[in-house]
Amino acid sequence: MVHPYLLLPRNRTWYLVGHCELRGAVRTFKVDRIREAELLPDRFQVSADFSLEEVAGPAWGLMWGAAGEPEEV
Repeated sequence: MVHPYLLLPRNRTWYLVGHCELRGAVRTFKVDRIREAELLPDRFQVSADFSLEEVAGPAWGLMWGAAGEPEEV
């Protein structure tokens, strides 16, 4: 069972980040590799110590921090 926190796009595919009960930790799953899903009526809260920057970081190719002035390209 996975408690989904968010979906992240990367290289023409999507990844689900959430708390995996089997592993007892936040894990990342490639959405197109998920064979089966079932929506359950249970609710959950995203952990207060969850950090998108810690999970995604520079490995995702995302830019963090304040945006600068627009550049014409």
